Amino acid sequence: MERLSEKKFWDAYWQQETRSDFQKHIFSDIFQHYLPKNASYFEIGCAPGTNLIYFANQFGYRVSGIDYSNIEQVGKLLKHHGIVPEELSGEDFFSYTPKRQYDVVASFGFVEHFQNTQEVIERHMQLVAPQGWLVIEVPNIRYFNFLLYRILNPSLLAIHNPKAMNLQALQAPIKESNNFEIVFSGYYKSCFLYFNPDNAELVKHSLRRKLFLGLRSLTTTLGLENYPNRFFSPYLFVIAKRIR
Repeated sequence: MERLSEKKFWDAYWQQETRSDFQKHIFSDIFQHYLPKNASYFEIGCAPGTNLIYFANQFGYRVSGIDYSNIEQVGKLLKHHGIVPEELSGEDFFSYTPKRQYDVVASFGFVEHFQNTQEVIERHMQLVAPQGWLVIEVPNIRYFNFLLYRILNPSLLAIHNPKAMNLQALQAPIKESNNFEIVFSGYYKSCFLYFNPDNAELVKHSLRRKLFLGLRSLTTTLGLENYPNRFFSPYLFVIAKRIR
């Protein structure tokens, strides 16, 4: 599997993780609408562990996950919050031998770090139990958001595959399998709202940060924060249910 990033990058990346609110999630409206409660859950690329905590607390999920980076810290974080995972694996996902299938299989910002989108998604699908759910989210670093990253976080562009940031590309292997029904496929919210205002480039340039925060405030004031479209939305989602 051709990767666009390496383990040492993610080891350093997760060392900077500062999230602390595990009771909320930016995608909670989608989760609440589509996903079941009290199910088994497996997350691909589960570091830093915040999603595992959220789903365990808010959905009653029995959580498991895999990540070849920072898995020890994920375990410590779960233990600190009183959560005992069913399984935590520090293996490479593409050499991992699954022990079982799960009611909900999810990845957030994982698929786009590889060249072969179809193969990555097919491997996700193999883990989904009958009548289970597949959740795939990727960032939409194209169009306007490409310019935003080009200015504020150019180093991240090289580790993302823009061809994966396409609804048709995400849907194709799911449709081809004939085992899944897509229940949601679309873009999520609008620009500015979810880009980290504490990004290093923004912190370093106070005028640039003020401009960014001003645009974010204007977006909210004008009520433009929830107009999903491929040109400005920061994320895209596909959710599918296994029907056979």
